[in-house]
Amino acid sequence: PEKITDTLVTFFRERGYSVAVNRPFAGALVPLRFYRKDPRVMSVMIEINRRLYIDRNIRKKPGFTTVKQDIAAAIRKMNP
Repeated sequence: PEKITDTLVTFFRERGYSVAVNRPFAGALVPLRFYRKDPRVMSVMIEINRRLYIDRNIRKKPGFTTVKQDIAAAIRKMNP
């Protein structure tokens, strides 16, 4: 839904992230038992550029904790 998309776009932009909707990927994953069966079920997929939180050797970068906290805060915002 547009309201959820707009809320999340604003949320992440306010935290300094560059945000695009449905680029380069589009859609989200929904468990089949809910897909098109329960109109209350909504889905959003958030893609985070890994360069923000891990290095080439797959070690956590200083930004790891911030990204983790921002994602958790976004989830809480959607489930008050």
